[in-house]
Amino acid sequence: MGEFFIGARIRRGEFSNYLLRPTSFVYEWISNNFVEKVYKIIILSILLSAFYIFFGGFPINIQTNFQLVFLSVISIIMGAMINFILDLIIGISAFWLDEIEVLNGTNKTVANLFSGKIVPIVFLPSFLGAFVIYLPYRYLISFPIELVLGKLNNQ
Repeated sequence: MGEFFIGARIRRGEFSNYLLRPTSFVYEWISNNFVEKVYKIIILSILLSAFYIFFGGFPINIQTNFQLVFLSVISIIMGAMINFILDLIIGISAFWLDEIEVLNGTNKTVANLFSGKIVPIVFLPSFLGAFVIYLPYRYLISFPIELVLGKLNNQ
């Protein structure tokens, strides 16, 4: 569940319902996030299958090494976990901040830039590229893609 919904529930006072339950509120949000990711994977698989059928293959050469595929799946799962934890931190910050939209927007902008979603990390200036590898955002998109393509540098 996104940080916006967490913050909205805290502001509306609905979060107190979670405090009365014998289980942690995080379990519901993890299951909701997990189901959302499974749904997106199913849709993406259908689209990739249609692309493969209509165009007779993929435009890039993906490594079929079992070890790379296994490590890529693990890195995608860990990237989703990092994203969930960042969203949870921002959402829970609504306890102390009145509005978290600016914090959320800043996080999404920095994540889009430094994850390789807008510009691949290899195209960033060298001083910025050296800095990005220490941030968690690289592991959301860029690292799994580099791993699948077999183009992971020793950084």
